[in-house]
Amino acid sequence: MKISQFPESFLSKLGQKTLKEVEKLNQLISAANQHDVREDLVAKWNGKFEELRSISAEDKALSKQVNSTFSAFLKDLNTQAGLYSPQHFQTLWMGIGMAAFGIPFGVAFSAILKNFAFIGIGIPIGLSLGIAIGAAKDNQIKKEGKLLDFK
Repeated sequence: MKISQFPESFLSKLGQKTLKEVEKLNQLISAANQHDVREDLVAKWNGKFEELRSISAEDKALSKQVNSTFSAFLKDLNTQAGLYSPQHFQTLWMGIGMAAFGIPFGVAFSAILKNFAFIGIGIPIGLSLGIAIGAAKDNQIKKEGKLLDFK
């Protein structure tokens, strides 16, 4: 069973901003359908998307609802199905690298040189390490076939 996308009849009723968000959600659904997703997840999300389709296109809350549904769906794909968006780990490890590697390196350089002007030099080092680790993990996920093909 596949996750059902939003039909053209629904899309034609939407405003420009909401239309872009629903098209982005449709791209994610299409990418998820290219993989083998568990039946319970398919049933769960088909139900949630059906609820979303029942909201009036003129409703101003529809745009926020589509955004929150997109985020929740992507999170479920990550945690439940093991499928990841492009550059997921690179983005994640960029922050981890700055915090876990960058700050300690900066403090170490500052202490060794006895000049605390060098405390900020660790941040770009940690950023670079984080991006490298994240890119390696993204390549690993791609080789395993767990990468979602959407932008």
